[in-house]
Amino acid sequence: MLKTKLLTVIFGLNLLLFISCSKGSKVKTAELSDVVFEFEGPLFGGTNTAQYLYSVNIKELLNEDISEENAIKSATLKSATISMEECENCYGFETIKSLVLSMVSDGEIPMKEIALLNPVNAKNNSQALKLAEELEIGEFFNTDKIYWVLDADITEEIDDNISMIGNFKIELRYD
Repeated sequence: MLKTKLLTVIFGLNLLLFISCSKGSKVKTAELSDVVFEFEGPLFGGTNTAQYLYSVNIKELLNEDISEENAIKSATLKSATISMEECENCYGFETIKSLVLSMVSDGEIPMKEIALLNPVNAKNNSQALKLAEELEIGEFFNTDKIYWVLDADITEEIDDNISMIGNFKIELRYD
């Protein structure tokens, strides 16, 4: 008798959880490709910063006609890859110790570190960053602008510019 009541309660709680989580939300994976981070020389040994300004366009991002403000209910970064061009006279990842990717907006949302890699693999031209676990970034997509900030810890002084390319996948939940 007690076992039957316990199973009924567990089933009821699972059903309630399923209904509340699936109520009205849609999910879309969006990609931001070929995001250019330009580190302008001279660069000094230590942390150097580059940023990319992303103008948020929810209709374009979701590929849907969304008119509601604050339509994004939640968002999480699913992958972040940073790469550099291969060429004879280019600097590669052998001059980089670590990478940290952050987001910030003009509003009152504090800057959030969303991915990092320490140490980088100097032999690879593409670096898959480790994502911050369970980090919620949906509030950024309900603003007009997002600044993607990339910090690179450089091992030596460099007089030239260094360009890095970012590719990101973001899971968006919306109504």
